Amino acid sequence: MSTLHKVELALKECEELNEEDLKALRKMLWKAFYSVHKKLEHSSKKKSKSDNYCPRCRSSDVIGHGKKTTKRFLCMVCGITFVKERHLLYYRRRNPDKIIDLVVAIHTSDKSAAEIMNQLQIPVKTYYQWRDDILLVFPQLKEKFKNRGKK
Repeated sequence: MSTLHKVELALKECEELNEEDLKALRKMLWKAFYSVHKKLEHSSKKKSKSDNYCPRCRSSDVIGHGKKTTKRFLCMVCGITFVKERHLLYYRRRNPDKIIDLVVAIHTSDKSAAEIMNQLQIPVKTYYQWRDDILLVFPQLKEKFKNRGKK
């Protein structure tokens, strides 16, 4: 016999209780309902954490990071910290316009990676970091980046 069936039978027997016993039963049931409510609330909070994922590696293995009003997260896989509401391409960038220029240059021209770096005046490390970040947002540009050989 299942637990729910046992509870149903016990509640049917409770209809015959006097007023004082019914009040005591109500108190016990409220405590039980509150306990069930807290367990359900706690399990739904655990599930809601799973929609937090790392914008760089897409891992869901992230934890809260920091105690400021803006909630920050730390990815346990790749180690970056991020804010969920901020867009990865523009967050903490000194030259967000150059990222757009890079996307446009990749999409519209046949220039090599070195020529694009010279045009935008960015270092090699920055080019490849931005490339990785852009490919996370626009994976359809992967072929365009692959075709950038040294000329």
